[in-house]
Amino acid sequence: MPRIYLGFDPGMQGAIAAVTAGGSAKVADMPTVVTKATRREILAGELAALVALFAENGDGGVTAVFEKPIAMPRQASQSTLAAGRGVGLIEGVLAALRVPYESIAPSAWKAQMGIPKGSTKDVSRARALALFPALAGQLSRKKDDGRAEALLLAEWRRRQDATAAVMDSWRRRQEAGR
Repeated sequence: MPRIYLGFDPGMQGAIAAVTAGGSAKVADMPTVVTKATRREILAGELAALVALFAENGDGGVTAVFEKPIAMPRQASQSTLAAGRGVGLIEGVLAALRVPYESIAPSAWKAQMGIPKGSTKDVSRARALALFPALAGQLSRKKDDGRAEALLLAEWRRRQDATAAVMDSWRRRQEAGR
């Protein structure tokens, strides 16, 4: 069975994506509920079920990555708290399911995925559409940027493993030739 890479856009409008080692992908919105007229919360139980479902065929292993939350100047403290709580829930679910994970700064993964600094979310959506045309129906709306970024994060992690495998193979050939 394939290795599976999970990517999380941890926002309330975020998503979770799964990309296999072969490059096939699926994506779903972050499970949330409206708690007040303008507030949403991530449903931890639903998130755990979604992660388990996405990871169930990962006999070759499952790895997850999510974007590090960054406090923005002038951002409301409630928004900062919600972002931190969302990441904490994701970390808790991954730890409980024993899925290894890492977090990465947005600027780092976006640069490696060809998304210029300061780009709009539409650039992420266009990049995800180019990489995952089979998911065009799930990336067609402007508000699907969370799905796009979750897919791009999972793809970024998959590429990290592919690069490491190539480097390991090269090192073994070099050592064998000595």
